[in-house]
Amino acid sequence: MGITGRAGIIVGPGNIAGNALFIAEALRSVGCKSKSIAFEQHPFKYSCDIDNLLWHPKRNSRLIRKLFVNRITKVIINDIIRTLVLIYVILNYRIIFFISTTSYIRGNYDLPILKILGKKIVVLFTGCPERNPNQGINQTNNSFCLNCNDKGKQEYCKCNQPLVKAKIIRKIEKYADVIFAHEHTAGYLLNPERVAIPYVISRSSILKEPLRKFKNPDKIIITHFPSNQILKGTRYVHHVIRMLEEEYGDKIIFYSKRLPHSEIIKKLENTHILIDQFSSAYGLLAVEGMANGCIVINGLSKWFLNSHPDAPNVNCEPGDLYSTLKVLLSNPEKMVFIAEKSLEYHRMYHSPEAVGEYYKRIFRDL
Repeated sequence: MGITGRAGIIVGPGNIAGNALFIAEALRSVGCKSKSIAFEQHPFKYSCDIDNLLWHPKRNSRLIRKLFVNRITKVIINDIIRTLVLIYVILNYRIIFFISTTSYIRGNYDLPILKILGKKIVVLFTGCPERNPNQGINQTNNSFCLNCNDKGKQEYCKCNQPLVKAKIIRKIEKYADVIFAHEHTAGYLLNPERVAIPYVISRSSILKEPLRKFKNPDKIIITHFPSNQILKGTRYVHHVIRMLEEEYGDKIIFYSKRLPHSEIIKKLENTHILIDQFSSAYGLLAVEGMANGCIVINGLSKWFLNSHPDAPNVNCEPGDLYSTLKVLLSNPEKMVFIAEKSLEYHRMYHSPEAVGEYYKRIFRDL
């Protein structure tokens, strides 16, 4: 059956940056049968159609519970849950869309099973979990790998074990029918020329007039959401904002805090300038800023701009942030122009309908 019939698309069980739900919604918006699923609750509260499936027992001081509810029983029960979910997926879906390297069975041992059963495997590479930190493209100024001193993240993403990481990626490549990846996440692939360009998805702004906030504003609201202060360059941002606050006084309202997704969206509705991160590309937060008519400041590499030449983001290095903000604050017309371009670009490349049609065209050939 086709992707609009009974045998549709299941997205998950990983849910990095809410991709599982957003992709499923995008596919549903263009008439495809699709559902999102996640094993874990997302730390920023991105939900899925089927969510938080694995068992995480609460600690209890009772001796009997301590004896029987432990790491071993947790692993056994969760492996049973994983297997049952895999059976459900096999029985109900033809295209299995994975987010990053997380599949249904630990160690990706479900991939050969899915191929034997004739399923089509699609994988979205999201960033750090797939990136080769030793690839030349990832060692330019302000990329994650050059500046990332987050030891926990390096260990979690196996950046400190390149041979192990390469083995994982190439196993996925062996069984995948389609891989969506950017140039900076394709370094471990044996055939990187086969990848398709991914597009981040976010819902359109629900505001009737998202640019109203630019009509004679008494104050300019600048936001920065440090989900990871090292990767986001938060110390640079805070230093520059302190300098600007001394010059502009209360004309600038600055907000910087780690928040759940739902609260970030509310903040973006009134944000004029969103300072995202200084890396090599933009992600979901930047796209949601576009959807809300924000001016988005990012670091963007040449390779990324080759794939997205019309991106409306203000390309900025940490050392240029002060002068970049000064130019924007002194030029209201320029700010409105960029905000308008952000809304248009979101509609063309990042709205659920636009990306849903893009995926649908690719999946028709599977």
